[in-house]
Amino acid sequence: MKSHRQDSNHRFVDFFRCINRLIYVCACVLSALTATTDVAQAISGNAVVLPQTARNTAGYSKQSGIQIQVDCNWVGNRGYRPVRVTASMAKAATADTQITIQFFAGSWRTENREILVEHDFELPQGAASATAELLVPQYIDWNALGWTIWIDGVKDKDLSPPAVAYNAGANGAIAVGQLGGAQLNWNRAGASLVASVMSTAVEDQRFSPADLPDTWVGYSTLDVFTTTVDSLEVLRVSSPEKLEALLRWVRAGGNLWIMDAGEDFVDLPTLHQIISPKSTDEAGDAAEGVAPLADWQYVKLRTTGRPRLETLVDLTMDGSADDAKLTLPEIMDSKFPDTAVDSRRWFVARAYGLGTIVALQETEPTRRSRQSPVSRAMSRCALPANLRWTVRHGNDPASGNPHFHNWLIADVGAAPVGEFQLLISLFVIGIGPVNYWLLRHRNQLPVLLLTVPLAALVTTLVLFAYGFLVDGIGARVRVRSVTMLDQVAREAAGWARLSYYAGIAPSEGLQMPKDTTVYPIQSSQSDYTPFGRRNNTQQRTLEWTGQQRLKGGWLGSRTPTQYLAVTARPSNKRLGFEPTPEGLTVTNQLGTSVLNLIVQDHQGNFFLGEQIEPDKPTSLKPCEHNEAAATLRRLLTENLAELPPGYIESNRRRSNYGNSMTESLMELQIEAINNPTSTGWGNGSYLAVTAAGIEVPLGLDDVEETSSFHLVRGTW
Repeated sequence: MKSHRQDSNHRFVDFFRCINRLIYVCACVLSALTATTDVAQAISGNAVVLPQTARNTAGYSKQSGIQIQVDCNWVGNRGYRPVRVTASMAKAATADTQITIQFFAGSWRTENREILVEHDFELPQGAASATAELLVPQYIDWNALGWTIWIDGVKDKDLSPPAVAYNAGANGAIAVGQLGGAQLNWNRAGASLVASVMSTAVEDQRFSPADLPDTWVGYSTLDVFTTTVDSLEVLRVSSPEKLEALLRWVRAGGNLWIMDAGEDFVDLPTLHQIISPKSTDEAGDAAEGVAPLADWQYVKLRTTGRPRLETLVDLTMDGSADDAKLTLPEIMDSKFPDTAVDSRRWFVARAYGLGTIVALQETEPTRRSRQSPVSRAMSRCALPANLRWTVRHGNDPASGNPHFHNWLIADVGAAPVGEFQLLISLFVIGIGPVNYWLLRHRNQLPVLLLTVPLAALVTTLVLFAYGFLVDGIGARVRVRSVTMLDQVAREAAGWARLSYYAGIAPSEGLQMPKDTTVYPIQSSQSDYTPFGRRNNTQQRTLEWTGQQRLKGGWLGSRTPTQYLAVTARPSNKRLGFEPTPEGLTVTNQLGTSVLNLIVQDHQGNFFLGEQIEPDKPTSLKPCEHNEAAATLRRLLTENLAELPPGYIESNRRRSNYGNSMTESLMELQIEAINNPTSTGWGNGSYLAVTAAGIEVPLGLDDVEETSSFHLVRGTW
């Protein structure tokens, strides 16, 4: 039974939450009212065209003669949101025109500027229009957005509106992208299936090949992408670079659903050639069963029901010629889908880097997809678990992560409690009785007005200097990464958890490649207060040049800071293997030392190696699977993400809400590798613990890496 005091506290918290909601509503209304009439009339869906004439038609700036259209039409509310900016003129430009846009978006908590992105592009001479695509990190739900335009370095007021009320993405909805043809009567087929499987709201958008992003980062807000084999083949022929970007997104952890693999999955060989054109894997004998390719697997299904015995007897005795040829389990699968043990009648799946590709037999989607066997079967397997963005990443950048503290840099950032207690004790003794006795002995007691503040200043400076001497002024980073390296396709995809600590924040900020996404990992220590939920977001500035320049708000001085960085790119790094009469020889071409190596060759034999230096052929020791598994288990146990020594978790205030990094695809990959029931990791594969990350950007050139763990899972 709750006490009267607890009830009062709850009423107190509820009161302030109501006040917060009221402030939020007023802020949204004020934002909408302060926007100019021209801007409000310029909004069409998610596109804004400026300037507007008195007749509410699109015009051109009196200052520069340019018209700007900003299109934020996209789905999803976490990840890098593509924003298309088009500059046009009534006539072709007579000279090259430099256009700079400073796009900002956010909520009332961050004064509409949670993220600020700068980008330059050019309207070339002789052209009437030019389009640029901004990739804007979206870490919270946007309530407003705006931008400022400079033409050849001069601000154009006609093209620079105030903040406009806006809602980008439905909170909690699954973001689905669709690319398909009319031959399947699509009509939101992929979105309907996802909605029925997840039993939740779905936000979907159908794309034409021309609308697809040019880089995989543009797909980062999506949870699922659905398409057909024919559509992928058309994309491969017409826009191979866009197909490459889509597949890199899947390697980085995305979900690709193929809606028409044909009856008995006869189109899997064609699909294999599209997604793995460089693979030497043979198609196999399609006549022997469903999955003709070794990479594709039936998905295990949870049994949700069992038909009554008399019903089974009736089915076996109904005299049907078709049923007479079926065994009892097959009859159960066909007549009662909820009793099937795997997905062979509906879909197959395969891992693709850190992501998943699902191929469904040819189906005709209907509005009652919730009642379809494929929907019921898919809802009973593990595939839907990683469809939500926050679950897949193990993190919601808008809120605190309960496992923020298990990957901190040891011995920095902590308050020097013991030293402070000693220093403050000496200060109290010195400023009190000792100081008083000395000055009284000299008959100079009025000097206390000078010695007391001077001693306090000296004590503060000593404590401040001690902190800098212990923690230093440079930057340190601790990295935990998993990289999937496909040597056949020459592609790499990796996830890295970056934990920073800088004595003095670098003035240039962090420098990240353009093929990397960066998501903040917030501490949940102060996620909630008696006045409601604390604002964990802050204003960040990103400048797109040849890479991402993360300038302001990304890395503070003497503040533990963490990010999740996801990278997918082509890579020529590899381990070269050469069979010998004694076993196997490896040549390290990864660009860093391999501390430990476990290899499973194409015949299923296991080998071990240690301290393999770059470009130096090294012989590997043959071993049994048990020895390899024990070695791997020891390595992973020694590098667990744990709280720092002396850190008492129960003494900190933390939220029980939010996603945990221990549930991310990176940690799930480590768990799968370390599965005690596994009999191997796949023929032609290896697991390597390296001294430095493979294709893992750190953001700083002169950063000191400490206590890191890098795991590479490669295929050859």
